[in-house]
Amino acid sequence: MGAAPVPAASPRISVIVPCYNVAATLARALLSLQAQTMVEWEAVCVDDGSSDGSLAILRDFAAADQRFRILHKANSGYGDSMNQGIRAATGEWIAILEPDDWLLPAMFATMLAFAARYDQTGAVVEIVKTPYWRVLRGDGSGQAPDRAGRKGAGQAIEKAPTHNLNCSYRHRIKPARQPFEIDQAWHLLTHHPSIWSALYRRSFLQTKRIEFAKIPGAGWADNPFLFETLVSAERIVYLDEPFYCYQEETDAEFEAAMRRDPLLPFRRWQDCYEVLVKLGRAHDQLLQRALYSRGFTYLGGVLGALGIALESVEAPEEIADRVRNDDIGGSELSFSQLDSSPRHPELDSGSLPEPLVEAIQAMCAKMDPETVLAEPELSPAMKRLFLRVRDLPDRKIATSSYRASLFRQGLYNLRNVGLSQTWKQVKATLSR
Repeated sequence: MGAAPVPAASPRISVIVPCYNVAATLARALLSLQAQTMVEWEAVCVDDGSSDGSLAILRDFAAADQRFRILHKANSGYGDSMNQGIRAATGEWIAILEPDDWLLPAMFATMLAFAARYDQTGAVVEIVKTPYWRVLRGDGSGQAPDRAGRKGAGQAIEKAPTHNLNCSYRHRIKPARQPFEIDQAWHLLTHHPSIWSALYRRSFLQTKRIEFAKIPGAGWADNPFLFETLVSAERIVYLDEPFYCYQEETDAEFEAAMRRDPLLPFRRWQDCYEVLVKLGRAHDQLLQRALYSRGFTYLGGVLGALGIALESVEAPEEIADRVRNDDIGGSELSFSQLDSSPRHPELDSGSLPEPLVEAIQAMCAKMDPETVLAEPELSPAMKRLFLRVRDLPDRKIATSSYRASLFRQGLYNLRNVGLSQTWKQVKATLSR
């Protein structure tokens, strides 16, 4: 391997790499930076008090390549790590690389060239957004190279992974013009946050004073950051080409996480709501649709992970009766315990703890009933649940628009992820 490029006095991109006990995959992520065809970058690697070999790997890379910078601190969580990394950055653009993922070599060069096309028209682009590759467990390219950072890594990072899927918005985002504001592509707010499949102009983050929430651990801090960046931006461009390879958690890993902390998604939903309030956009109907869609997706995921049927989420007076009679399994867990503890005892399958009911009620209370009931992509069962939770009169709920949306979604899935994954999603939808 030849000598590493000398760091530019003013790098085009500052890549923030938050690290906490990621020795198993860190070298592969950093190698994918070194493989970028655009070499004018710096990596701000923030070690969040790792206790494994992560810091040693960072030091190996920094010793061999001056473009790697290391910030070492006591453990304070993902959000604080990201904030410290962004404050230390000197590049024109901010990128994010999670240490268990990797980048394809043309990512930075292609995204910068795409932004430049619109910068030349006088519209200074604030965010460049792309789709990403979903990497399923078991892909051989997911194996990390050794700590020296070279063994078998080249093949893993030079092309898209073998067991990959398109993300859920590729071929779907079609703004009427570019650059655009989020109203033209509000569907971006309904999918996985994927804040790392984007570039953010650093001056934009500074001017808008956008920071990550200082949440203990990882804590889904990407959710409010997604909303604040995309809703605040006036000039977004979207390139429908994936470069970021995201190592996706398994269904079992997701379910285990939800059983450990079923309130986490609802806390982050409230954060997203508060972002819209702060920006004066909480009553924007398109953004309401996006926020509500995210909330009901979270709700369905949590209930599914706990083995709770939608029909068991009852009206408020029924919940109160069950609480008084101490019939709710897991009700000995207080809301404060669930909210502040990074880990707590797993819930018994089928139980409906009082704090979870309170979280569902708090979310639904912030939703406009007419917008919820008019949403064609929301299932009738979820609409009936909403009516029960809000203690609203029952209504006749039409099913034709929902069936049409399912048909359209099915056709999209067939084109986007293939038959087997489409069938898996259909079974998950029908089980709710």
